[in-house]
Amino acid sequence: MTVSKFIHSKSRITCFLAMLIFVISSQKLIDMKAEELRVVVIGDIGFTESQSSIKKIVVERIRRQHEKEPFQLGIILGDNVYDFGSKTDDFETLSQIFGSSFPLNIYHFDFLAVLGNHDYLGDPDTQIQYHLQHEPRFYMPEKNYHYDVKLANGTKIRFVCVDSTPLYELFLVNYVKRLNQINILLKLLDDSGGFDYVFLILHHNVLRGCGPHRRVPGDAQFTKLITHKYLSAILNGHNHNMQMSGRRLMHPPVFTVGNSARVDSVGISETDDIWCQSPATGGFGQLTISNKLANFRFFSGDGQLLAQAKLDKAQRT
Repeated sequence: MTVSKFIHSKSRITCFLAMLIFVISSQKLIDMKAEELRVVVIGDIGFTESQSSIKKIVVERIRRQHEKEPFQLGIILGDNVYDFGSKTDDFETLSQIFGSSFPLNIYHFDFLAVLGNHDYLGDPDTQIQYHLQHEPRFYMPEKNYHYDVKLANGTKIRFVCVDSTPLYELFLVNYVKRLNQINILLKLLDDSGGFDYVFLILHHNVLRGCGPHRRVPGDAQFTKLITHKYLSAILNGHNHNMQMSGRRLMHPPVFTVGNSARVDSVGISETDDIWCQSPATGGFGQLTISNKLANFRFFSGDGQLLAQAKLDKAQRT
């Protein structure tokens, strides 16, 4: 894997742009020599292995899977530090949670990280600084960003990574800032028509499915974001279980992995035709993408394949 280009906005010309700095101002482009991308997906990992026996089981299983069929990218779906987020400049805790479980000598690739609601109980900027100053593999250059991969056969993949807490917790930002964030994300998706696969990565649930967290904003702009025509799938955490919903009307497939360090019961889904499971050993996901085929697989912490689904390419119109 080689880095072909890195773009980071350095200029802040007007007060208006300064207000929007948290939205989308960086991207990374990766040219790969391989014709297939294998991604490990974990969510709600914010404990050390000594604090969570579930996380210890999941981390060991991921390592075994990586030895057999190496991953080339990771995704971390938020709630990265329990229970109250990062203390300001506390990089040691992040190192114990992430670096100790996914050491550089084994995992030589980026883990695309987004913030969760628990991260907002502390200092979210500390996690960004952890990436910028200490551990570049914990990839969070800003609260919102996109990350592009091009395979050797020309297949183009885009990950749009979203800071979802301000979109759900309306007390965090005013209406104008929230609308600006959504509109800039929509513009980015509008410009993604040249990609074969486009994934929306965020912490919060986008369907009223299984588990205690079910609220989804119902405003028109947010709905446009999570039903954008170019989306191949949405990946999220939040509920400490696993969920899968296929494409329905305008809604893309949704895959939930929030049980990589703690588990909760699933309860009864409020949305029809959603697969839900919460194995006692926790779990992780594996997203595999090639030119002709992409699929998502759910694994329990003890390595059992629980479910899988094929994914559509993005609409290229």
